[in-house]
Amino acid sequence: MNLRTCNPNDEGFETAMAVLESEIATIGQLRQANEWCNEHRPQIGMLAIAQDMLTPAQLSDILCQQTVSGELFGQAAMKMGYLSLSDLDELIRLQLDLTPTLADSLIALDVITPEICASILKRSPRPAPATSAPMLLEPAGN
Repeated sequence: MNLRTCNPNDEGFETAMAVLESEIATIGQLRQANEWCNEHRPQIGMLAIAQDMLTPAQLSDILCQQTVSGELFGQAAMKMGYLSLSDLDELIRLQLDLTPTLADSLIALDVITPEICASILKRSPRPAPATSAPMLLEPAGN
């Protein structure tokens, strides 16, 4: 299981170890929670549109280029001149900030409660980010 695909600010390893040691969750539940994090990670392209860095037509161009070239989204966007390296850096930081934590996913999947999470991690799960764009919480594809 690759816990780094969840938000690294979550200290996913710490969360995983705490719930396993407390016998609150199984390895299977942690895998499911990790998949949930990935499914709820906002797409870079959608973030770029929400941040007015790309138009929907440019996003479509990039996705078509990706299909043909097999390049990563950011590589294709830069190669086409639509995004700069600093734009991608900003978008990746935003994506990380908006990606649910492993603790968030365990709570969302009803594996643990916020109170149990706070007690085993000795801290509260972070509040859900406020966003004006509901599309940011769609399943990830980028």
